[in-house]
Amino acid sequence: AGPDEGKTLVAANLAIVMEQAGREVILLDADLRRPRVHRLFRQTDHTSLAEVLLGDCERWPCALMPTALERLMTVPAGCPPPNPSELLGARRMREFIQFLTQRGDIVIIDSPPLLPVTDALVLAPEVDGVLLVVRHGHTHLKSAQLALTQLQQAGARVLGVVLNQVPIGQRSYGYHYGYYYRSYYTDNSPDDRGGGAGRGNGSGRGHSRGHGREGSSGATTHRPDGRSVSRAPAPDRA
Repeated sequence: AGPDEGKTLVAANLAIVMEQAGREVILLDADLRRPRVHRLFRQTDHTSLAEVLLGDCERWPCALMPTALERLMTVPAGCPPPNPSELLGARRMREFIQFLTQRGDIVIIDSPPLLPVTDALVLAPEVDGVLLVVRHGHTHLKSAQLALTQLQQAGARVLGVVLNQVPIGQRSYGYHYGYYYRSYYTDNSPDDRGGGAGRGNGSGRGHSRGHGREGSSGATTHRPDGRSVSRAPAPDRA
């Protein structure tokens, strides 16, 4: 629904599960404002969605980037363009999605958060279904209801709601983030280019997660790059 709710990790893990089930999966990072997929899979310097939509890449297969998993490929978002909503709603985006569906069994799109901007609403009618990600103890009920209402009004097919980071016992199991709605477009990290060489507008829309800790639960987690990482237990949260 909004920032800081774990949508990218949910999308990435869903893609990994589908790949492990034997499906050919493409994970498309359509968050042109604050891309994250390339970080999870440690990808850099590759043809991006931004380049495809801006017309800088005519050979669309070049946008598909392999991962450590045999049947999983990604399309990084690239540098933020000046007009994300306009690009995502253009005919070229619809045609690119159709191209991806012909290349894989399943295409999973990591869209921007629904409430801060209209990007996700532009994409929603173009896909077969939408999963709304909300975070336990973080997403307000009214925000979730508003997000569902907006999706329905946009003609989207809502498949369900994912309740993320649900506490188990006295400890919180999951990933923790610490940036805010207002920092979503103001945290500007110079080393984060969305995994591609797409053109940016220098508007100050940031990319890096800048705050908080990632993966602070006491668990062994499988990273998208194929590694297993053991993490120390997180302190109890109020």
